Parts: sequence; C-alpha cells; structure tokens
Amino acid sequence: ATRLTAPQLFPEKTLAYVRIDDVQQLKADLGRTSVGKLGNDDQLKPILSEFYGSLVRNTAQLQEAIGLNLDELLSIPSGELSIALLPGHDDDEAVDDEPARPAIAVLLDAGQEISSVQVLLNRMHEAATDMVHEEKAFERLTLHRYQHPERRRQRIAYFIDDGVIIATSDPDYAEVLAARWLGLPSDDGVLADNRKFTSMMARCVGTAGERPQVSFYVDPLEIVRQLLPRTATTSMVLAMLPALGIDGIEAVGGSAIIAPPDFDSISHFHLSLSSPRRGILSLLRPKSGSTTPEPWVPDSIAGYSTINWDLASTLQGIERLFNQFRGDDALNGQVFAPLSKRLDLDFRKDILDNLEGRITILQGFVRPVRINSGSNVYAVRLKNPEYFKNNVLPKLLKQVEQRFK
Repeated sequence: ATRLTAPQLFPEKTLAYVRIDDVQQLKADLGRTSVGKLGNDDQLKPILSEFYGSLVRNTAQLQEAIGLNLDELLSIPSGELSIALLPGHDDDEAVDDEPARPAIAVLLDAGQEISSVQVLLNRMHEAATDMVHEEKAFERLTLHRYQHPERRRQRIAYFIDDGVIIATSDPDYAEVLAARWLGLPSDDGVLADNRKFTSMMARCVGTAGERPQVSFYVDPLEIVRQLLPRTATTSMVLAMLPALGIDGIEAVGGSAIIAPPDFDSISHFHLSLSSPRRGILSLLRPKSGSTTPEPWVPDSIAGYSTINWDLASTLQGIERLFNQFRGDDALNGQVFAPLSKRLDLDFRKDILDNLEGRITILQGFVRPVRINSGSNVYAVRLKNPEYFKNNVLPKLLKQVEQRFK
C-alpha cells in the first residue's frame, strides 16, 4: 500500500511544518535553474570543487563522531523529508510555570540509505550512556525510547519501517504516530484534515498545476500560546491580542516550485486572516491591479517590482487604531495638523487622498557603471498629477531646499 505522507501522519493541530516532497528530485530540479547551471560552468567547477574538498577536510572530525563522511551524510535523504512542531501534552508536568513544551517530529525517507541512518543511531546509542533505553514491540514495529532519568525533557523516541525513520522529542507521540503509520483506527484528526492547512496549500500550486517541492505551514498564535509561560504578565498580553486584532491571524504558509516551465522558480507566501479584519489587520489592504510595467519604465533596469494597495482603507484603519488609544480625532490633531502647518498645505487632502494606490520600485545602474553607481527609483501613482504638480510639489521642493541650505 502507498505509505502515508507527512500531512497524513502529523496531528491535526500541528503548530508548524516544513516539507520537502522528494529530496533527490529537488536536487535534480535545482540543477536545472540558472544558479544550479553555474555549477557546470567550466570556469567555476575548479573553484566549487576546491570549496567542497575543503569542506570535506574540515568535517573529518565529524566522521569520527557519527561514523559517516560528508558524502554519506548528504546522500541519506532519498525521498520525503518533513519536520513538524507538535503541541505539548496538557498532562505534562509544568516546570517553573512554563507550559508543556511543544515536541519536534521528523519524517525522513532514507530509502536504500537507511543503513547509514542505522549507523548514526548506533553511535547515538553508544554515546547515550546516561540515558535509559527502552524497546517496545508495536505490531510489526519496534519503538525505541531514550529518557534521562533525572531530566524529564531530555528524551527522544523513534521507529523505522520500510526505509523511513520517524522520530520525535516526545516519546508519548511515538505510539500515536506509529498507530497512524500502520493505519490503525483513531479518533484523532491529521494535518490533512485541518481546514486552515488545506486552504493554504490549495493556493500553493503552480499555474499549470505544478506541485511544490517545498511547502511550509505555521499557526503563529497557537505557538505563542504554547511557548509563553503561565504568568499574570503573559495573560495580560494574550488578553490584548483581540483588542489589537492580532488574534485574527489564522495561519501563515507557502511553497516553492523549482524549475517549472518558463521560470527558475515560483514562490507562494500566504497569510490567512479571519473576517472581518480588526485592529492592526485592518491595515493590510492589497488590491487587484495591473502589474505591467508603465510606459516610462526603461528596458535597461536591473530589477522591477510593483504593488497595488488600497491606501484609503489602510489610512482609515490607522486612524481608528490611533484614535482608539489616543482619543477622538487624535490622528488629525496630533499628526496631520502639525504636518499641514509645516508644509503649508492640507497634508491629508493634498497628498494622502491623491494617492491612487500603485507603488513601483526600480533598481538600476547609472552609466558608466561604477562600484557605487547602483540606484533605486520609487514611484507613486497619483489620482490628479496635474494638481499635485502645480499646487503641492512646489511646496515640497521648497521644504527640501530649506533643509539642504
């Protein structure tokens, strides 16, 4: 039967997760990118070979410690490699008012190189003289557990099956993961059942349906709740999150697709927010718009980026948040009014309300190219450029001239 992947194995409430779908395939795909092709350049090959040889020599002591040289160590991942941060168990004993620490879990498909993994585990066993080692038969698996007798949090557990090793820093999770790995009935959900996770990953595929080689997912607020100690101060901090609207951050995730057709790579980064957005989150207002370079952008630039943003909504959010803490109409009275008086114009009407919402950044080099000839151009699209040119720009230039006299 097809074995489980990390989203089908790790718990539904996984706090964070990063996954490489196939390490060997990722290496091959990286070799097809422009950076990867540099490794085959005849002029660079000697330099890269010398660098790698130096790295091997400098890691000679590592081989004595773990029993593998650098080449053998790097060749271990043959398929999937996933690392996850799992929630701590509520029944764990707290230490100094700290909550139960989250656990780390690793899934590594070593394939034919599982013998090298066994060499590493044997060396670890020999070195762990101060830890108690226990073996437990679980169906066709053998669960290994190491626990320091006096340090509760110094522990690890793992099992190996069909060229795959699954390890966790919390042995209590080992049996849960083993049962799920074997397909035994369970009432607990898995990460693939998590709505926030599936919604995030559904947006991370390529335009032609390319699957990402690398993906990640984070539940930031739950991590904060897990890691903060249980004190009056942290309780107050957590109570402030709804007032600031930060509790509306549901998840962060993304992916990388390496060497798809026509591109070196395609990266996705997504922020999942609850609705309606409140507090600080109301400031995040990207909008749809053209990303085609404007006619005035030259073809000789080194870099180009543009973003469309609903600046009016962001300003309204800033105003609500500022006035919430400083009083009614505080932003106008304490910020905009002094600026307007200094610039001799209506800062809000003449500048802010005239911004259309597209911002463009160019990177290039002033000719002839010198070591310090790099230059950036920042452009902001206006609703009424003629009004700005005739009534606002002269006053701004006057302020600049006075400052540089």
